[in-house]
Amino acid sequence: MLFLTTLYTRLNDIQNPTPDQLTPLVDDLQLASKPQSLMFPANINLSLWDESTITEIKSGLQSRDESVIKNICIAIVNRTPERLQFGRKDDMVADMFSLLQHNVANKTIVTDH
Repeated sequence: MLFLTTLYTRLNDIQNPTPDQLTPLVDDLQLASKPQSLMFPANINLSLWDESTITEIKSGLQSRDESVIKNICIAIVNRTPERLQFGRKDDMVADMFSLLQHNVANKTIVTDH
């Protein structure tokens, strides 16, 4: 939950999140039962994700190529700090890929960074 919520808010440039902005994480990705429960992780996104990582992800999303996006997910997960890791790395890659695919499909990430 922490990994995906912070990544989602950082990629979408959400600085002061509201429950309405977090609703897609509840409705579409089922990270929690209520968006209010994601407020804490949403508010700490700037301290967990550096700009170079976000730029790398956004540049890969410009291609819209699933294999490029998958490779970015693998690279990011492999260097994710331990405090953000959960479960198996393959699960993290799959979850991150789902998040990025969701954002690409809904055009919520501005990729021309």
